[in-house]
Amino acid sequence: MTPLIRKEKIISSDKFFQRINQVEVEYVNYWKEHTLWNWEFWVSVALSIIPWLVWIILRKRGSEARLLLAGIFGLSVASWLDFLGLVFGLWHYSGRLLPTCH
Repeated sequence: MTPLIRKEKIISSDKFFQRINQVEVEYVNYWKEHTLWNWEFWVSVALSIIPWLVWIILRKRGSEARLLLAGIFGLSVASWLDFLGLVFGLWHYSGRLLPTCH
């Protein structure tokens, strides 16, 4: 019986995964040393919380479902475009709230 994936491909994939994992570990260490509790970290915290507080205070009562649906659509489009900008190296973020690579 022929295996679905050749052994060489599995080994190559494993080596690639190990390299990615090593970069992620290095980035978490960098984030702990240079970003965590820095001013950029606090700006990210504020930008994650303040818009929700403003929305809770200023929203039109009774329109929450419509507003959330429109917000989810806008968030999806913006996140996708942001991801493309990150992947193509058009920009990067130095002060991230969480130490994720992308």
